[in-house]
Amino acid sequence: MEEIYSHLDRLQRMLEAKFKIPLTDLIIINQMELLDLISEIQESIPEELARSIKIKEDINNMTEKTIKQAEEIIKKAQILKLEKIDERTEIRESYQSAKERLNKAREIENTEIKEIQEYSEKIFDNIEEKIRENFKNVQTARDMLKQKKISSHGEGEMSVKD
Repeated sequence: MEEIYSHLDRLQRMLEAKFKIPLTDLIIINQMELLDLISEIQESIPEELARSIKIKEDINNMTEKTIKQAEEIIKKAQILKLEKIDERTEIRESYQSAKERLNKAREIENTEIKEIQEYSEKIFDNIEEKIRENFKNVQTARDMLKQKKISSHGEGEMSVKD
């Protein structure tokens, strides 16, 4: 995520440092420089997604391991119950404990999945907003270039349009 912010900061500095056309809010930008920066931003997005996916997989693996352990405890408790009828109280407590652990593991899994989904939504919303801003800036730059072409063909000198 830091890489994306770094690229966006560079984009902002680039836009702020460019030549401003007098009496307008228009600026002149090197198209290749802007397109290169947009490409860098696009390349860094998959890295951020990969990190988010890895975090989700790690959490899922831990949750699965916990569930398997809890299921093993339940199986062992059931075997003990059948083998040792005299120890019913212990088996019942062990079984209940395993059930509670399983329920707790499922609660943790649901909470973690919800948190990952919310985190991913925030990342995607942020990335989507930045891409929209970048696209708008590219469109503005493209429109400015078109205006420059149109006005330079007219009288041999560049005129400024509002």
